[in-house]
Amino acid sequence: MVDDALRELPAVWYGQLRTLPSRARGEIKRYFHAKCLNVAGFVSHICSNEFAERLHRCATEDERQLCFLQAFCARVATEVEILHWVETIAEEIGAELDDAWAAYCTELSQKWNSHIQV
Repeated sequence: MVDDALRELPAVWYGQLRTLPSRARGEIKRYFHAKCLNVAGFVSHICSNEFAERLHRCATEDERQLCFLQAFCARVATEVEILHWVETIAEEIGAELDDAWAAYCTELSQKWNSHIQV
């Protein structure tokens, strides 16, 4: 019985590993591409004299990176919004994975039950 279960497992596992991560990656990519279409305000801001002066006042590379991050989050997408979107995609993919494994386990259970009854 275990041999039967293990024989089918690689096909199930490989199918999910091949498709689900690439789908999630595609959804995340589409999200960021859509956000990048709305960067005019961000670009205008970081090209301004005001922003250049602010960057000049930064003492370290980390402070400059923080300036850019704050400008991006204020004008394009917040960290919370990005995190929410990534979590939403992960939950959807996770639910599909759970459903697929539940179906596999149910099918396996039915096979084992009929095998045991024979």
